[in-house]
Amino acid sequence: MRDCLRSLHANLAIAAEMTPAGRSLQARSFGLAAHAATGLTAKQPLLVPASDSTETEGYRAAQQLLGRNLGFDGIIAASDLIAIGAIRALADAGLRVPEGVAVVGFYDMPAARFGNPASSTVLRDTKRAAELFVELINRQINGEKVQSHVIPAPLIVRESCGAKLIPVP
Repeated sequence: MRDCLRSLHANLAIAAEMTPAGRSLQARSFGLAAHAATGLTAKQPLLVPASDSTETEGYRAAQQLLGRNLGFDGIIAASDLIAIGAIRALADAGLRVPEGVAVVGFYDMPAARFGNPASSTVLRDTKRAAELFVELINRQINGEKVQSHVIPAPLIVRESCGAKLIPVP
């Protein structure tokens, strides 16, 4: 993610699903992790709530950011659908992605590949997570101790983040 966002000035906005109470530990930790992963020191993480993980909410969140006139130069979206909606809102406002604002989503949904521009995204291996979950639950049922596991979540670099694409053999 560092290469993907290295040209930014660290004014990264985070668009993430929020709880009805307006607080989301996931959104806050997602934003902090995103800032840490870039190696950039953000002046202020800009968190914009989304009521759900849809293109419509991404569009609305980007419009809200634009209306605040905060001078952000990147959006880290908690889902690819939020990212796709945000990209559309930015385009409708006359901003080019990634030249004006870089965007990175999350999950690597098939729709992320087909947007214009195609969305950079963080791959979430839900199949591996489910397999590991079942394995660990079975071990616990059998009285075994289990440990936490980290499942790699690589960045899939596409056009929306502004990084130079490296051809994959």
